[in-house]
Amino acid sequence: TFQGYLTAARTDDNLDNTVSAWSCLARVAFSRGDTAEAVRRLESARAVAGPTHRYAGVLLSNLGLVYLSGGQMEPAEEVTHAGRELARQHGNIGQVILSSGALSEICLELDKLDEAEHHAREALELALAHGSILHQADRIWSHLAVVECIRGNFHAAREAQTRWHDRFGPSGSPISQALLMPVKAWIEAGLGESERAREMLA
Repeated sequence: TFQGYLTAARTDDNLDNTVSAWSCLARVAFSRGDTAEAVRRLESARAVAGPTHRYAGVLLSNLGLVYLSGGQMEPAEEVTHAGRELARQHGNIGQVILSSGALSEICLELDKLDEAEHHAREALELALAHGSILHQADRIWSHLAVVECIRGNFHAAREAQTRWHDRFGPSGSPISQALLMPVKAWIEAGLGESERAREMLA
């Protein structure tokens, strides 16, 4: 895939393809667990793209996800914030939604519960107002649900889930379904359905 992008970029001098080529190598490194290499490749992509390219916010936010996966929460928060603002400037609402969800997760790790709720609520409301939802964003409701569960507000957590399902339906991705199941079980348990929660977790 990298070679395909790079060949296309050299053939038609397409900056998007060049950026995508280096981003592809970052994804390969990340999938292998080599976060240092993923960071290097994303930085290469950013250098090629420059700050005004339409992918600039996406690249920064992806860098934030790499830092998040490596437990580096402070740099993850910093670059994800910056990536979200660039995405907002470029009108990339899908990326703003994804970045806000990621920021909620990062803030939870940093014990910033109020900020986590703010970012999660922004992600949810933007997504619900949006005409369609990115496949990668099919778990956005769970960020707010987790915050509400932590606070013991299980009815509010269920409301976030219900609003999402009413708008988009349940996720069709097996991976997302598996990742969402513990959140759904937490809600069920909090609402007194302990047996149902155990069945879901099993």
